[in-house]
Amino acid sequence: MTQNLPSYYQAAHFISEAAAGKAYTPLQILIYDKKNDCDLSAYRFKITSGWYVVILGKKPNEALRAQIEALLRKGTLVTLERRPDVLAYLQRRRERASQIAPWVELHYRHREEHDREDT
Repeated sequence: MTQNLPSYYQAAHFISEAAAGKAYTPLQILIYDKKNDCDLSAYRFKITSGWYVVILGKKPNEALRAQIEALLRKGTLVTLERRPDVLAYLQRRRERASQIAPWVELHYRHREEHDREDT
């Protein structure tokens, strides 16, 4: 079975949910503000090795791509080539969301994914 992988994505790894949020939240705002000029989705999630922020969709113009990369550099830029399952899952979510509306925002909270605050 051939997986329908995104034509464009950028990803970064972060040490915590809070650190990932410092990139994810401004990226969501940026994508929303540029929604007429781009076709992108933003995701923040935890895998066993830490938190990730991924932007995927149609390749944006160079100026927007540079803004996205600058925000992702708050973490460590990574590729997910060893995790095609993750990219395929995100692409399927993106495709389902696009059938609902042009802009869909969903947040899932899983107890085991939360960073624990020891304060």
